[in-house]
Amino acid sequence: MSQGDDVSGWHLNPNISIVRVILHVGAIIISFASILLGIRRMRKLGRNFQHGFMVIIGVSTCILFFILNFYVNNKMSQMYRGFFETNIIGKLEKKLMESDLTLNQRIFVEKQLAKEIYVSQNRLISITDENGNHSLFKPSDENIAYKKSHDYLRNWILKIKIAKKNGMILWIAVLVFGILLGRYLPIQKSNKPNS
Repeated sequence: MSQGDDVSGWHLNPNISIVRVILHVGAIIISFASILLGIRRMRKLGRNFQHGFMVIIGVSTCILFFILNFYVNNKMSQMYRGFFETNIIGKLEKKLMESDLTLNQRIFVEKQLAKEIYVSQNRLISITDENGNHSLFKPSDENIAYKKSHDYLRNWILKIKIAKKNGMILWIAVLVFGILLGRYLPIQKSNKPNS
C-alpha cells in the first residue's frame, strides 16, 4: 500500500488521530491508576467504599474496552469471511466440470474464473476465446480497478482485526498489571506517633 492508502482515513484530518490517541492513552492511564492506587490504598488504609469504587471503575473500564475490541474484531472476522472466504473459485471450477455447458457458457464461466483467480491470487490463467483458441487472460481496466479495491478492503479489514486483537491484549495487560502491582508492590505504612 502506498502512503496515501491509509486505511483508517485519519490522514484526511490528522487532528482526529491526535485526539484519538490522547483519549486512548488517557483511558489507559486512568484505568491503570484507578486499579493500582485503589488496591494500594485499601492495603494501606483499609477497605472503604471510595477505594473500592476506584478499583471497580478501573476494572470496569478495562473489561468494557476489552469487550468493544472483541466485538469489533468479531465483526471484522465475519466481514472477512463474507467477502474473501466464499469459495467462488471452487464453485466456478465445479461449474466448468458440467458437461451440459454450451461453448458460450463455458467461455463466460472461464472468464469469471480467470477474473476471480486474478483478483484473489494475482495469477493469470489461460482461457478459451470465442474461436476455441486458448490465450492468457488479460484483465481489463475494470478488473484492475476491482482488484485494487478488493486488495484495499482486505488490507483495511486485516489492519482493523490486528489493531483490535492488540487492543484486547492491551486491556487485559492493563487489568492484570494494575491488580498485580497494586497487590504486590511494597507499601510504606504511615507512622502514627505514639501518645
